[in-house]
Amino acid sequence: MKKLLMILGVLMLFSSCSTYYYSTLSSSEGVAEKDDFGDFVYENDSVKVVYSFFGYNLPIHITVINNSDQPLYVDWQRSALIIDDVATNYKQNKLTFDGNISANTLNYNRNFSSTDGSFNGSISLPDGVSFIPPKSRTDHTPMTLGDFSFDRIPKKSFTKVKFARENLAPSKINTMRFAEFNSPLKFRSYLTLYSGSLDPEKGKPFVLDQQFYISEVMKSAEIKPEEVYGYSNKRGDFFYYKKTKGSGFGAVMGTIAVCAACIAIDAAIPNAEDY
Repeated sequence: MKKLLMILGVLMLFSSCSTYYYSTLSSSEGVAEKDDFGDFVYENDSVKVVYSFFGYNLPIHITVINNSDQPLYVDWQRSALIIDDVATNYKQNKLTFDGNISANTLNYNRNFSSTDGSFNGSISLPDGVSFIPPKSRTDHTPMTLGDFSFDRIPKKSFTKVKFARENLAPSKINTMRFAEFNSPLKFRSYLTLYSGSLDPEKGKPFVLDQQFYISEVMKSAEIKPEEVYGYSNKRGDFFYYKKTKGSGFGAVMGTIAVCAACIAIDAAIPNAEDY
């Protein structure tokens, strides 16, 4: 029993700890408007385009609906994600990026403070051209932004804000809000579409250019995704990221080594039955 308690204590000591970062996206420039579900929507008589970013690691989910009587094509090779004025077409295999922030915050003592920080990430990309028959739709997720380093944002940048948890008592959560100019991540989605034919001489190419940015980040180790309104309602302007510390090969090997030491020490200590 003594040996077991020691091992359990070590396992608890080396257990991992996760911090969640909940983010909200906004859009200022472009043709799409945010609807009641948080999706960014553009529509005319010919086409409807819906952007949703709901999920883990900011998936860029695009729904294109053909409202016309002509075939519609989305050329992903001639469409691009643009970060910091650097365009990468949706057909590339991988893109890495870095972001910086500079922000002012006001705490409850009404004292101002300023801070600088940065983070980075990477994107995995497929390729292809989507063909959409008349009066039909296609759903496509050309990329997912991942491996955010939100933990590089200084702790003093956050301020405690009241937060209404889903089906639970209200609490406070570390929050940081951004304007477009100081957002840690700004990006544009540039879509090239063809009506009737992929041949520019036969079809009618047109472009949709939309800009997005992170307008809020909330940080918590206690509040889980299912307790957050944006997650439970699958809002299109909401995504989350999880940072886990204390896990991985090193932590496991350390736990094994210390447990082995515990077992050895336990074996060296005589049991009460020996007396």
